[in-house]
Amino acid sequence: MDVKMKEEKVEVEIQLKFDDFFRNIFWETLRKMWFVWLVAFFLSPMIVYFIYLMLTTGKFSIFILFPLMPIIAVLLSIYSVYTSAKKNAETTRHCIFWSFSESGYETFTAIGKTESSWEGIEEIKESNKDFLLIPQKPLFIIIPKRFFDESQLMRFKQIVSVGLGDKAKLKN
Repeated sequence: MDVKMKEEKVEVEIQLKFDDFFRNIFWETLRKMWFVWLVAFFLSPMIVYFIYLMLTTGKFSIFILFPLMPIIAVLLSIYSVYTSAKKNAETTRHCIFWSFSESGYETFTAIGKTESSWEGIEEIKESNKDFLLIPQKPLFIIIPKRFFDESQLMRFKQIVSVGLGDKAKLKN
C-alpha cells in the first residue's frame, strides 16, 4: 500500500494597504539611491549658506543650482515613491489568499490562481514588518507579517528556509 504524506502548508489571507507599499518602495529606493541621499544630506548646510548669502547680498549665482541637484533628486524620488505606492494600493484592493508549502506557493485572488515553485524566487528578505519575495530584481512581492499568527510565522520561515536555502535572508 502506497502512503503519501500530506504536505504541511501555511495559509494566510492578505489585504495590502498603502503604507505596506510606501514603506517597502521607500526603503528599496533608499537602498538603491543611498549615495544621492548622502550627498544631499551633506550639501544641505552649504545650500542654506549660499541662499543666505544671496538673500543678504542681493546677488544671484547660477552655481547655486548645481548643489541643489541631489536635493531635487531626493525630493523627486520621494514623490515617485508616493505616487507608485498610491497607484499600487489602488489597483490591489482585493484580498490575496496565499498557501505556502515546501514545494512552492499558490495564490488565489478574485481574478485567478497562480502556482509557483521556490525555484522561481531569486531571494526572500525579511524586515521588521514584512517579507519581500523577489522573483527577479527589481520586482518584489510584499507579504506583511501582521497576517501570520506566531505558529504560522515560525512554520513559514521553516518552509522558506527549506525551499530557498541560502536565498532566504531571514532574521533569527
